[in-house]
Amino acid sequence: LGLAESSQSNLPDWITNREIVTLGDRSIEQELGRSSNYQAGTDFENIVKKSLEFLGFIIDESHKGGAGGLDLFCSKPYPLVGECKAGKTIPDRAVEELDRLAKRHLKEKYLSAYRLIIGSGEPTKNLKESAIQSRISIIKAMTLQKLVELKAKYDGAINLFELKEYLQAGQIDTVIDEYIQKVEDRIRLRSKIIQAVKELQESDSEPPSSIEIRTHYNARQQGSILDFDSTKEILIELSSPLVGYLGRVEENGRKSDRFYFLRDLPLEFVAIPEQK
Repeated sequence: LGLAESSQSNLPDWITNREIVTLGDRSIEQELGRSSNYQAGTDFENIVKKSLEFLGFIIDESHKGGAGGLDLFCSKPYPLVGECKAGKTIPDRAVEELDRLAKRHLKEKYLSAYRLIIGSGEPTKNLKESAIQSRISIIKAMTLQKLVELKAKYDGAINLFELKEYLQAGQIDTVIDEYIQKVEDRIRLRSKIIQAVKELQESDSEPPSSIEIRTHYNARQQGSILDFDSTKEILIELSSPLVGYLGRVEENGRKSDRFYFLRDLPLEFVAIPEQK
C-alpha cells in the first residue's frame, strides 16, 4: 500500500471542511450571497477537479468547462471524462450532455474513456437507466469526499488502477464503498501485524522471525488466518525504507528474516455519514 498516515490536524482545510459535499449542494449560493446557479456550478466543478488531482489523476486543461465545454477530462493514468452537477437533483439530461460533449471534444478517444457524473442530488430512475445504457458511472459528492479523506489519511491507500475496476455503469456509490472498506481492511491487517511484532519484541529481546509473527498473529485473531507467503509479503512491505513501520534483519535467506518494531500504524479512519 505504501502507507504514510497523516494526522487529522495536518489535513488541508478544504478536506476537513468537506467542501466537496458543501459545494455540491447548490443552496450554498444563498449562504454566500451568490446570485447565479452558474457560479455555484463552477465552484463545484473546481472542487471536483481539485479532488481528482489530489487522488492522482492528471487534469487535461485543453478541454475546459463553460458553455459547450467539458466539465473535466483526466488524461492519466487513464482517460476519464466527467460531468459535475451541483444542486439537490441531477437532471435526466446529464447523460445526454456528457455523451454529446465528450464525443465532440474527444472524438475517437471517447470510446476508451471512463465516464463519470458527480453530484449531490439523487439520480432519477430514467437517469440511472440511461447511465447503464451509455456505460456512465454516477457517484454522489459524498463518495468522492470519502475517497479524498482516505487518501489524505493514508497517502498510498488509493490505487487508481484498482479503483478503475469499480467504475461500473449506473449509480456506484455502494460499489465504491465496498472498495473503501477493502482498503481499510488492508490497513487494519497491517496495523495488527505491526502490533504483533511489537508484542513479541517486548517479550523477547531477539527480533521475531516471520514464522513467529505469523503464529502470534493467527493466535490472536478469530477467523482471520494468514498463510506464510502473505505474512512474509506484508512484512517486507512494512519494512521498506519508504514505509518504515518495521525494520528487517536478513539472515540466511528469506525464511530466516527477522523483523523489529519501529512505529505504530494508527487506525484513524474518518467517520462520514452513511449514504442516503
